[in-house]
Formats: sequence, structure tokens, C-alpha cells
Amino acid sequence: MTERIYDLVVNGGTVLDPGSGRQVRADVAVKDGKVAEIAPGLDGALADRVVDAAGAWVTPGLIDLHAHVYWGVGRGVDADRDVLPRGVTTVVDAGSAGSLNFPGFKRYVVDPARTRVLSFVHLSYIGLVGGTPLGELLKPEWADPEGATEVIKAHPDIVRGVKIRLEERAVGSRGKEILQEARALCAAAGVPLMVHICGATDPLSELLPYFGPGDIVTHMMTGRGKAVLEADGKVLPAVTDARDRGVVFDVAHGRSHFPFRVAESLLRQEFLPDVISSDVTSLSLNGPVYDLLSIMTKHLALGMSFEQVVRCVTSNPAKALGLAGQIGSLEVGGVADIAVLDLLPGDFEIFDTEGEKRITDTRIACRATVRAGELVPPAV
Repeated sequence: MTERIYDLVVNGGTVLDPGSGRQVRADVAVKDGKVAEIAPGLDGALADRVVDAAGAWVTPGLIDLHAHVYWGVGRGVDADRDVLPRGVTTVVDAGSAGSLNFPGFKRYVVDPARTRVLSFVHLSYIGLVGGTPLGELLKPEWADPEGATEVIKAHPDIVRGVKIRLEERAVGSRGKEILQEARALCAAAGVPLMVHICGATDPLSELLPYFGPGDIVTHMMTGRGKAVLEADGKVLPAVTDARDRGVVFDVAHGRSHFPFRVAESLLRQEFLPDVISSDVTSLSLNGPVYDLLSIMTKHLALGMSFEQVVRCVTSNPAKALGLAGQIGSLEVGGVADIAVLDLLPGDFEIFDTEGEKRITDTRIACRATVRAGELVPPAV
């Protein structure tokens, strides 16, 4: 009888790990939740379980840098049901919880989740508990930098930064004031700031000088107010200056932040996203977002290479989270978070957030997900 030395082997695929520059036909063996070996010709008979990856791409587990998974609060989805089976092994909740309700988020979402759940805590005391209609920072007293700082210090393994929305219905006319308050908090705490830019009363060119290296512009492809584009469709000089000094640009598709016209203009000018994320909520789970794979497919259809797309959902968001080398890569001895992805041929409809329809000949699909060495049941 053959001795089983691995818990699981992902057999027959092509490993694509942009962070390490690895693109090679190889098998991936897993033992005790870690990657034990990456090499061609590993014997599946030596494993308790074999994942057939023939003809597929084997990537690090995907990272969704901007989503909402505080189920029941802020229109969050269920991470283990709605995110994990689709190849996403790490999901970052973007501000659903503030200092008031973060303890509930940790106890009822983070702790029991099989998915790795991280957070950008909201500057607002109440977080996104009421969503857009409430306006979480319309009242100055709802800003709670002291409470947010306490949450960051108490949970550095979970809280990776601070989130604010600068649109008028969230902050009124106090956008710059809120931005400066949040930036000061982040500087003191040593974490990045994630900023929802669309609908702001101030032009983006006046806001970006406040952003520091590692801060994140989220909803970069929004069409509301031509945020990153000038009237003639060219990228704002302030935007390229921000990228040059290390500001991160994140897609965060959502229900209303991805018109094809803006995405195509940015890609034509070779201003590619640093990060591709979904901004999935309970309102967009059944369209137009669906999942991160759907957003990846749209970028592939618009001309990004598969390797570029995978980089934007693995090594780049890992770096933005300050976790490069810990997640978003496949390394021997590292955690065995793995996505097995297919590029399916056919005729597939894709839609932007303004209702425009396109047909693409390739769809990215998830064949299997491995989280910390355990095979995840497929999505229902």
C-alpha cells in the first residue's frame, strides 16, 4: 500500500503566480495547510485527495480588496457562501464596521468564517450600518478617530486600514475636512486610507494631494463626475502624479462604478488598475457584480492579459494590505490558499454599470478552491 505523504495534490495544471514570476506546468502538493512542494510530476497516489487541474490555471487564492461581508449590516453578503467557493480565499470588508459595531463584526463574521476576512474600519462610529441613505459622516460627531485607532491597535491582524466615502450624501460639503482627519489618523496608526471618490463635491485633483503612498483610490473607473478623467477623456495629471508617489488605484466595480467608456479610456492610455475588486453587496450579488470572477472576465474582455488580471487579484492586493509574501502567492511553506481557474470559450454576455452589453469569447470560471489546505465545496 502506497504511503500517503500529502493531504492534497493539485494535479495537471499550469501554475501562474505573478508575485514570484512563476508560470510553469507543475503540480502543487499540500500538507498540514501549507504548500509542501511545487514541481512537475508529483504522484497523486501519495495524497489523500487529488484535484484535477488538467488544462486549468493554478493561481494563489484570490483576494477581493473591496467587498461587503458584514452579513445583515451594510448590505453584506455571506463570505463563506457567496465569496469563498468562487476562488476568493481572502476578502476585505471596506468600511461596513465602525468602532461601534466592529466587535460584532469580529465575533459573528471574522471568527467563524472559513474565508480569511480582513477589514478597513470606517472612520464613522456607525460604519455603513445605514448604507447611503443615512450619510454616515454627515454629522461631525459621528467621526470617531479615537475609536478607530483603538480598533486598529486591538486587531492589527484583521484591520488593515481605514475607509471613508467622500461623496456629498455621505459627508455633505466637508470632504476635505474628513479626508484630512482620516489621513492624520492613518499616519498616526501606520495604516493606509481607502477613499471612495465618486460623488465628491471637491474635484479629485484637489483631493489627491492629501493621499499618501499606499493610500487607495477606490472606484477608480467610476463615471460619476469624470473622476479620474479630464473633460477631453485624458487621465488627470494629478492621477498620474499620485500613482508615481505610490497611491494605489482599485476598481471596486459595485452597482454603479464601471462604465465601459471610462474603463476603455483608461486602458487605452495604459492606466491599468493596480487592484481589481468587486464591491459586492447583497444588492449586487445577482447582478451586475455577481462575483470577482465576473469582474476579472470584464477586464480580460477589455484587453488586459490573463496574467495582468491575476496580478490584480493576488500579489498586488496582498502588497496593498501589507501582506506580500504571506497571502497572494504560492510558495513552499506558505499557506495553501489556491484557486484553480478555467478560461472557458464561448459567447458570453457582459454588462457595465450603465446597462451597456458586450459579447466576449472567454469567461473566467473557478474549478476548485483550496483554503488553508482544505478543499472548499463548490458554489451552489
